[in-house]
Amino acid sequence: MPNKPLMRQSGTSCWRWTVFKSQFCGFSAQKYSIKLQLKNYRLARHYANRSIFLALGMSLLLTACMPLVQIDWASSDEEIRIAPERDELAVTVLTSSPQEAQKIFINSSSSYAISPEGVKYEIEFARNQYATKLGLEDKSPWASFFVSLKKSPGQKAVEWENGDWELFLAFGNADRGDIKAKFKLWTFWYSPLIHGLPN
Repeated sequence: MPNKPLMRQSGTSCWRWTVFKSQFCGFSAQKYSIKLQLKNYRLARHYANRSIFLALGMSLLLTACMPLVQIDWASSDEEIRIAPERDELAVTVLTSSPQEAQKIFINSSSSYAISPEGVKYEIEFARNQYATKLGLEDKSPWASFFVSLKKSPGQKAVEWENGDWELFLAFGNADRGDIKAKFKLWTFWYSPLIHGLPN
């Protein structure tokens, strides 16, 4: 009989220890889970912030970029110079004298351009009045024109696209011989943030 209360007390103590141990382990597991969730949240927020800053930086660079049409010569450029734009080429050709530079013109019916896809285009030209006036004052033998690709009625303007071009120019009212030029057009993306301001 004296042993029964002791046994009951011992059983109660074991039960209380088991409950305490279970509660403690559960609290520890819950605490570890919360720490893991906080760590994952911080990592996710860190990478999200990096992605946002990277996207903003790329957007800033792209919005600050300006496409500039560039030219690489595959033929000689000693008697012809070209400043390219998408809608037209500013073409300057060498003549025999300042007097000839003032009267020379491009014979459009005999001139043409061949695109990178092999399409043959007729061309149109207009004299560069500003350059012509400067050439007259400076007595320059160079004659300047704007050359564009002729479009069909109802067709959108044809651009000088990137790629390898051929340009054949025939001239009238002058002793200037024909010119066949070969060149490649490409785009250079200029950004003042990367390349600095032009001089």
